[in-house]
Amino acid sequence: MGRLLKVGYAYYSVTSVLAAEARAMRDGVYVAVEAAFKHILIEGGNKIVMQALKGIIKVPRQIQSLIKDVLMWKEKGIHIIINQVFRETNMAVD
Repeated sequence: MGRLLKVGYAYYSVTSVLAAEARAMRDGVYVAVEAAFKHILIEGGNKIVMQALKGIIKVPRQIQSLIKDVLMWKEKGIHIIINQVFRETNMAVD
């Protein structure tokens, strides 16, 4: 079980669901890195974002910079685990 780092919100303007989910993921990883965490578990339900992070698919153009930010932290020694969580088993969204 993890612990709460920060609660907040961000206005992402008019954007796609894909871009909003990728930005929220990137922003969450940023908060964890700023809090000096070295081991981060990313769990998300967006298949495109999770597969792009894992390098399984070509990163869609609209989220390239967001994915690149997360991978940069990984290259700098932050241990990041990426898991896709299907909505049926993700109680956090319910």
